[in-house]
Amino acid sequence: MLAVGGAPRRRLGIMFALRLLSLSVALAAAAAAQTPILLNGQVWDGNGGPLLAGQVYHVISTGGSCGISVPSGQTLTVQPGAIVKVGGCLLVSGDLQAVGTPTQPIVWTSIEDDSFGGDTNGNGALTVPARGDWDTIELFGTMTMEHCRIRYGGRNNGAALSLRNNPAVVRDTLIEHGDAKGMRDCLDATIERCTFENLTQHPVEGLDLRRLGSFVDNTASLCDGGEYARITIGGLLTSNVTMDASHSINGSGLFVLRTGSVWSPRVAAGVTLTLPAGTILKMENTRLTSVGGRIVAQGGLGGAVVVTSIHDDTYGGDTQKDGGATAPAAGDWQLLDLQPGDSSSLTGLVVRYAGNPAISASGSSGTLLGCLIEQGVGDGVRFGNLASPPTTMIGCAIRDNGGRAVRDMEWPEVAAAYGNTTSNNAGGDAFHVLSGFVTVPSRIAPENYPGDAVVVQNRVTVQNGGELTFEAGVVVKWASFNSQTGFNVNAGGRLFANGTARRPVVVTTILDDAFGGDTNGDGGATTPSPGDWGYVRLGGGTGIDQVRLEHVRMRYGGRYGHTLDCNNALAVLRAVRIEHSELDGLLFGNGAIVHNLIVHAAGRDGVLLQNGACDLLHATVTGCGGYGMRRSGGWSGTVRNTICWGNAVANFDGLVAADVHASNGGFAGQNGNLDVDPQFVAAASGDLRLQATSPCLGAGEFATAQAVVVDHAASSRLQDHALVGSLQADMGAFERAPYRLDPAGDAVIGATLSFTLQGPPGVGATFLSLTPSPGVLLAPFGFALIGVPNAPLLPSVLLPGQAATFAIPNDPLLVDVRFDVQGLGLQLTSPLVGGFTNVDRNRVRLP
Repeated sequence: MLAVGGAPRRRLGIMFALRLLSLSVALAAAAAAQTPILLNGQVWDGNGGPLLAGQVYHVISTGGSCGISVPSGQTLTVQPGAIVKVGGCLLVSGDLQAVGTPTQPIVWTSIEDDSFGGDTNGNGALTVPARGDWDTIELFGTMTMEHCRIRYGGRNNGAALSLRNNPAVVRDTLIEHGDAKGMRDCLDATIERCTFENLTQHPVEGLDLRRLGSFVDNTASLCDGGEYARITIGGLLTSNVTMDASHSINGSGLFVLRTGSVWSPRVAAGVTLTLPAGTILKMENTRLTSVGGRIVAQGGLGGAVVVTSIHDDTYGGDTQKDGGATAPAAGDWQLLDLQPGDSSSLTGLVVRYAGNPAISASGSSGTLLGCLIEQGVGDGVRFGNLASPPTTMIGCAIRDNGGRAVRDMEWPEVAAAYGNTTSNNAGGDAFHVLSGFVTVPSRIAPENYPGDAVVVQNRVTVQNGGELTFEAGVVVKWASFNSQTGFNVNAGGRLFANGTARRPVVVTTILDDAFGGDTNGDGGATTPSPGDWGYVRLGGGTGIDQVRLEHVRMRYGGRYGHTLDCNNALAVLRAVRIEHSELDGLLFGNGAIVHNLIVHAAGRDGVLLQNGACDLLHATVTGCGGYGMRRSGGWSGTVRNTICWGNAVANFDGLVAADVHASNGGFAGQNGNLDVDPQFVAAASGDLRLQATSPCLGAGEFATAQAVVVDHAASSRLQDHALVGSLQADMGAFERAPYRLDPAGDAVIGATLSFTLQGPPGVGATFLSLTPSPGVLLAPFGFALIGVPNAPLLPSVLLPGQAATFAIPNDPLLVDVRFDVQGLGLQLTSPLVGGFTNVDRNRVRLP
């Protein structure tokens, strides 16, 4: 029997021994556990308090009561080492002083928690503590809490510590195992060196940005809702605030804002909100506004400054810890609003998933440097209400927004921009300029705007004292199809266009893809039409050099009138080309100077000669639906060395033979005039140069050509086109030259330009000069159009078809330096014959 039953008996003995051991452990724990003091109802010092060191208290909720409360006007003191086990909640309407020490913390925990004070509920560990075993410590008065541990609170989806936005100091406190947030409603709290662990939600809710300096060096881990503190109040900032990383959870530099519009942060005049490098602001239906103050974003080598959606995991990681269950979307938050008086400095700022617009800079004198604006629901940046100085935007990228890249700019804001890029914006990638008045000098160059064109909505008026300058290569496109679109220069206003033959200034419609590309991004689905925009009106004025337009092309204008209306005695128009007007091309008079004009394919009359004594020299007017040239008023000048041909009704109307000299299109046999086919190279496609067999070659007045100096293509106005050793003047806007210069490359620092000599067999050279020249006649080669001193480019001797090169040093100090290059071709015969080429005029730019 013993042998047979030995093993079972041994097993029973072991089980009995284990039960005895378990019972002895439970008895030992029960013996070690203190008898708790039960608390219920109102408690304060002298009425159940203070709560003593080393003593365990049970807060009991009975009869639907919370548990205990500290009444208004009373103080409850909790001594270091006290253990308060809460079955309900603690309401503080008076003052709570719970100040422990590092070695004797004050513990606030569940009645089921035996790890502090033992098994004080005497159930032998039959129950274990759990998140949300009790409600909260809720503050309606004041509180100081230091070196405390708050465990297993937060029932009813609230927070273990609810401060109700009342004055509180919480330091060196651990809040753990909560069934909600750690703290909430902390607008008037000082929270320092606190730790949050094992919470079902995020650690802190309800900070005030204005008191961000009172939230310092707090940490969190293992929080199911993410490790961050949410700012819910901004309001008007009346003192400087720095969103230093030490004011974020775990020193991450991540901040979450959900304030709504009413309590959104607003930076007052004289106040600075600083966002150091690496700062990440995740926004929920809120905005950030400067009402005359400064927002300073210090993005750089230490990292970008990011303002984005709470759902954006690209920056700052999965903040909400939802495993990507939510995705960011355009419009998740509102905007960065820089209002009048603002002087913000935003460097290295990334703005994502904002509203419409992502950034408003109306009336701001701020700076955007190296910013990225993307994924917004509407416009990237919206201007308006021009400030002095204007907003400066440099090196920014604006992409993938639901509206326009940039809109409602004024010309000084365009002039203050540089090196920006735009792409894939649904409303267009071009800068959009608002119609309005120009009252200060503004200089616009292609590097001031992204892409190949700047878009303008309606009429732009240059007022007295205002000045608008367009450098070579600028393309202006009108977006509104009405008669009010265009430029108007009032008395005392100044308008300059410094185009070149290679890089003209172009004024056209947004539907015109031939210049500036497909600006409206429709893939060529729309095409331009005559009259898509209105006109350029150069009114009368005072002063010297008021209007000067050189190498300007105006296309598809003339809605209900003239494309160019020039009754300004101070206007100089050189190498202006007007084409595809709905009605008339040019109306001019009152002494304006017009050289090398081209009017092609106007719907009605090409040129209206209206008032005053002024001459039209070396023009080409062809393909118009009415008269080529028509006297419409008291004009008393002459037309010289001009071709007026192929116009539907007649070439001349209201002019007599005495008005026209050395021109083609009528009055043949009088004053050197012809009436023959001028033999354009390709009139139908707009190539109005003269063929080698044209009867207009050499038929112009020498003295008139000598006075004009240069032709429409920037070649010498006098040429030995037949290479016979004799300079002659051609009719029309173009002079036929035996040699030409084909330039290639952009004049940017660090680039190399090439200049290819083209022409009949012989030799030649190219020369560069930094000084302009009015043109020096060197027979029999024509006008030298570059100044002295000049230097030959290498190789110093060229054959036709061979290129000389010029490398621009990579030196930013060279920016805006202007230089000219012209070639000379020679026949190796006796006597020596040849000719100067066209001149290529350049301005050094940054890449």
